[in-house]
Amino acid sequence: KTETDLLMQHQEIGGVYLSKEDYLIEQHLPGDYPEQQTAERLKLLDRLVQEWNASVMLVPTADNILQDKMPANAPCYDQAALLERVSGLVGEERCVDVYGALQEHSSEQIYYRTDHHWTSLGAYYGYLAWADAMGEAPYSYDVEGMETVSENFLGTLQSKVNLDWPADSIRYFPETRLRRLEVTYDLQTETDSLYAEKYLNTKDQYGFFLDGNHGVTEIDLPDRGKKTLFLIKDSYANCFVPLLLPHYDRIYVMDLRYFNGRLFDFMKACEPEEGMDVLVLYNCIHFLEEFQYY
Repeated sequence: KTETDLLMQHQEIGGVYLSKEDYLIEQHLPGDYPEQQTAERLKLLDRLVQEWNASVMLVPTADNILQDKMPANAPCYDQAALLERVSGLVGEERCVDVYGALQEHSSEQIYYRTDHHWTSLGAYYGYLAWADAMGEAPYSYDVEGMETVSENFLGTLQSKVNLDWPADSIRYFPETRLRRLEVTYDLQTETDSLYAEKYLNTKDQYGFFLDGNHGVTEIDLPDRGKKTLFLIKDSYANCFVPLLLPHYDRIYVMDLRYFNGRLFDFMKACEPEEGMDVLVLYNCIHFLEEFQYY
């Protein structure tokens, strides 16, 4: 089927746009997300924000930011309009403007060419936007000093089109390894790193970041002061979380897809006496498709 689509010069295969500069960009159509579904997600988000004074960081996907690389006249869901709606609901002061930050750097490789995630560089620009919104002094990560751990990454979008495609590189900031830390996955598996090299020899190389997806991850930095973050996220956060280490001594990372308990009860059990910051970090599409708690 893929060969036939190519012979017919189709610019979309299996929900993936074949785009300029060897980008595969996931398709999200305007009609894919009904108003009832959107309203339900926004209601849940507003409840969480009001209960916990949470900050919201919804990241646009590549089809909204890399418009110059998309096929001509290719339709896509308007995530800027969604973000305006979120801002109007929960308050602009609670929203991190990642859209503008990524637009400013759209000529750089802020998304993978074969995968739906943003790269570590994209996450870094998101981190700068987060620091600005939170009034935090950003750590001076060295973009030129990023290290490459893989040069043969073929992500989920390449799997969808099943074409011979130029591979991506996976890079990260080595400064994120400098701090002594303890990591507990799903309340039982302990390690001293946010990175899992074992994934680099598998198809799921993005699992290098944060050991893939877990219901609950607890990160403790015993040599710092008392400040806690509770992060509710999708997999876009996996390469973002390490950048937050200079700002917190404890970070809880919650992936609602793999958590079966009552969210607010769990958060109350985690909250220290001095309180904690709460951040919701999803890409816009996963927010519409997956944001759900009890």
